[in-house]
Formats: sequence, C-alpha cells, structure tokens
Amino acid sequence: MSEFERNRHNICIATGDTWILPIAFKDAAGNPIDLTGRVVRVQVRTTKDATGVPAMALTDGDGLTFNGPAGTVDIREDVALVADDYFWELELSGGAPPTVSSPLWGSFKVEQDVVR
Repeated sequence: MSEFERNRHNICIATGDTWILPIAFKDAAGNPIDLTGRVVRVQVRTTKDATGVPAMALTDGDGLTFNGPAGTVDIREDVALVADDYFWELELSGGAPPTVSSPLWGSFKVEQDVVR
C-alpha cells in the first residue's frame, strides 16, 4: 500500500502555454501534510513505460516550487513539447522511514496552438 492515495489528473494544454498546477497535500482533517525531507519530481514521457530521458522533467527550482513543511508543490513551466499525447507523473521520495510514492499521474495532451 502506498503512503498516498494515487489520483489521476489529466492535462490538456496548447504548445507554448504555461502549465500552472498548484498542489496541496492534506490529511483527512484538511491539515497540511509536512513533507520535510522529501524530494519531489515530475516527469512527462511519451509512453507510460518509456525509458531514457523524459520529454519534460521538473524538479524543485526548475519548473516547480516545493514547500515541504506546508505540503505544497506548485508547477509552473512553459510547455515546449510538440503536439502529441504524453503521460505525466509526480513522485515523492525520502522521508522517515524512506518511501517512494507517486500520488498524481495522468495523460498529458499537448495540442497545437492556433494563435501565432
């Protein structure tokens, strides 16, 4: 069993748009979950089982802002991918005792922007 419930969140965005997604991890009572000591990363890949370099990779300070004590992750990244269908996943690792959890994932559809 994973530490966090796995939730699907599908994304649809136009090429060149800014992906903005604020995420707050809370317990059943609505209180922030302290994620101090964790590492967070987000990857976008062409298929769920793709290996090698991801199509897009975000880490703290590079496309996302992570506030461990407040339990928040704020994604803000300009999408420089060609129009296509991808998959994305957010992974949390570390903590005490160390765990790896992927609480958010989904399809990541990039559509061609019309305005040029």
